[in-house]
Amino acid sequence: MHPVTIKPGQFVYLRVRGRDFHLSDKFQTHPFMITWWDLKESTPRLQGVSGSKGPSITILIQPANGLTRRISNTEFLQSVSFEGPRGRSLPLEEYENVALVAKGIGLAGILSYAKHIIDLKYDPKRKSEVLTRKLDLYWELDDNSQEDWGGHFLKELQSRTKTVRPR
Repeated sequence: MHPVTIKPGQFVYLRVRGRDFHLSDKFQTHPFMITWWDLKESTPRLQGVSGSKGPSITILIQPANGLTRRISNTEFLQSVSFEGPRGRSLPLEEYENVALVAKGIGLAGILSYAKHIIDLKYDPKRKSEVLTRKLDLYWELDDNSQEDWGGHFLKELQSRTKTVRPR
């Protein structure tokens, strides 16, 4: 594994191979937002997402048609690789008040910013880099089943600080 630096708002191009995939899938890459990451070897991955330890990135995929539908059936996956991270990060930690707003799968695009600000704010060595005093995250669900996958991330954010209040 190569060293990777991930910043909030970045994405990866995902390439997958699997049984019963179309020939064209082997030549396609699709961009997906990096929702969560943990690059420390000794840190457990997010509860409910994976039980093992080690470096990880998490992307959320909403199955639609074509490749995303086939990816969601993990029993057919043979290998997954990614290129990246790509994209620019907005320096939201430079603002006193930050409001992050998402609907449905859009949560994938804002969680990394919330995680980044909270991680910086509660890191004794880096907290001086953060001007943010108030961070609000608003998420409208398309349907109640989204709370099953999104709730894990929100609970993890809450556990990182006592100032994050659910509404």
